[in-house]
Amino acid sequence: MLVDEALVWWKATYEALNGYDQENLSWELFKARLLRKYCPLDMRRRLEKEFLELKQEEKTVNEYETQFNQRARFAAKYIPTEDDKIQLFLEGLRYEIRDYLINRDVLSFDKAVEYARKREHNLEIHGATISVSKLLRIEQTAPVSSMPPPRPIRVDSNSRM
Repeated sequence: MLVDEALVWWKATYEALNGYDQENLSWELFKARLLRKYCPLDMRRRLEKEFLELKQEEKTVNEYETQFNQRARFAAKYIPTEDDKIQLFLEGLRYEIRDYLINRDVLSFDKAVEYARKREHNLEIHGATISVSKLLRIEQTAPVSSMPPPRPIRVDSNSRM
């Protein structure tokens, strides 16, 4: 359902086709022409990059899933299988959710989202949501070792070993 400028563009494009091409116009050809007009290569590459760099950060799982699915439409070549889609989704989740899911046998994208939502909910109930910045602060202030530093050893130059 093209409207306004897109409809004018398509009517002109269609009329410019020869009779044979008009009668045998495939969905793939139409889609290629539409993408070339309204989503040029440089824009598609930018959208692919945004998809590959997408992280959950402070978003809820539902918000992250929505953005993931919206951007995935422009990066289909990176998710040729359901497993690829699951892996990319998991990689973008916050650590405390991803770490929980990584050890699960996730067989579908819908299950990955469901498990992520459940984990998020459990973390909220138990007040265990720890931001990444807080984890980094904890790691930076924690002692490296609980052992005391070694004391210097005194060696008597007159003794034999």
